[in-house]
Amino acid sequence: MPNVLGPYDPVDYAQTALTWLRKTLGFGSRVYRGYDRAPAEKGSVITLRRPQAYTATAMPATATALAPESVNITLDQWFGVTIELTDKEQAYTKDMIIQEQIAPMTYALATKIDELLALRYRDIPWSASVASALAVSDITAARKTLSQNGCPMGDGRISLALSPTLMKEALDLAAFTQHQ
Repeated sequence: MPNVLGPYDPVDYAQTALTWLRKTLGFGSRVYRGYDRAPAEKGSVITLRRPQAYTATAMPATATALAPESVNITLDQWFGVTIELTDKEQAYTKDMIIQEQIAPMTYALATKIDELLALRYRDIPWSASVASALAVSDITAARKTLSQNGCPMGDGRISLALSPTLMKEALDLAAFTQHQ
């Protein structure tokens, strides 16, 4: 039997899910989201704005013409979690549905987004591999590379992703277990 939503608005559930999603994302919270505002479906091409590069010059100087850039990206992946609710379930269980169902559904979606973003490490031009056991110098070298490539270092958004094996190796290092 198809759902008849009656006076209940599924947008309310979607907005609640988005709130949970924003709180749950790991890598996804670090992705630039200045996306094309036009509605799009899987297979559509969206346009992302790319900030222009500037150079400071001695003043007075001639103004630089604004030449915004953009990047086109095809929406080739679309994931979600769906459930079926009757009007009665919506009417009598709204808060329980949100806590017991919407939150875990959103967590599953956030996990999928993070998994897909983690796989994109191959596309990052300045990545590093650890050839042997992890050492403190591996992490400080990665931070040096970020700094050399102009990564904003003071915004609190730098993160490090380690495999379970590398995480264990890091936790076995005194530098990460003994704060001096």
